[in-house]
Amino acid sequence: MGLQIQAKTWENVAANADIDPEDVRTDYSGRGMFGRTCVGIVGDTNTLVDFVKAVVEDAVAEDFTDDVLTGLYEEISTVQTDSMGTRSVFYWPRITVL
Repeated sequence: MGLQIQAKTWENVAANADIDPEDVRTDYSGRGMFGRTCVGIVGDTNTLVDFVKAVVEDAVAEDFTDDVLTGLYEEISTVQTDSMGTRSVFYWPRITVL
């Protein structure tokens, strides 16, 4: 299972969380992904919290059905982390861009 989204949608949610556009990834390939790409954001744990909050706010504003909300929760819960020195990249291996 996975979720495909428009790159612009990912970028808009990140902008709503005040994440610098330079820290938004639509083509990240994390550990064990063997070249497959997914979406991610770079920052600290506060960045991650702000981003997830923006995802929830966007989903509520869009009035998603319970099935869509459940699927979104399942996908957003698969977050993985790679260390990048003083910051981390948080990425979702099962969320890709169209």
